[in-house]
Amino acid sequence: MLQTISAFFWRISTWKTFVIALLAYALWGGLVMTKGMQHIQDLCGQKVEILDLQFHSSPENTRAILGSYTAEAKQFGMIFGLVFDTIYPLVYGFLFIVTGCLVFRKRKEQFPWLFYLPLLPLLIIVVDYAENINIASLLYSFPAVSDLHIEVTSTFSSLKWILVFVEALLLIGGLIWALLPLKQK
Repeated sequence: MLQTISAFFWRISTWKTFVIALLAYALWGGLVMTKGMQHIQDLCGQKVEILDLQFHSSPENTRAILGSYTAEAKQFGMIFGLVFDTIYPLVYGFLFIVTGCLVFRKRKEQFPWLFYLPLLPLLIIVVDYAENINIASLLYSFPAVSDLHIEVTSTFSSLKWILVFVEALLLIGGLIWALLPLKQK
């Protein structure tokens, strides 16, 4: 099954799908997500931190962040996270997949493990979903949230950011590698 999924992404990754993915990312990330975060700020009447953007958050820090949210901001954040932030990982994940396939296309035959590279963004999407569900649960349950629930949520946040960093390093390294001449067998 993993081979079928990877083959599908390698097959559809063209410059055309890259442009579509890039435009979708610009629209969703630059407009929808930004507007959603701004609306949370507006509902709170002040600049507040967004849990989704934290690399790690201690129970004390998380409670302070959640405590700075108004009831309306918590409700909006929960709905926004479960609806709009469900689409966002698909958008940036697809951009990661298509970019990776384009960057490593010529090296894939030389290094067969690269065939499975599209699976890393899929893992990032799954971890982001787990983070979003936990954040929505924290927003719903606050102030009655346990340290364990906060730590689990923070672990998903940290794991998401670590995987995004690894993906970014792979893409940057791949771009540099793509500039080097291919060795003939």
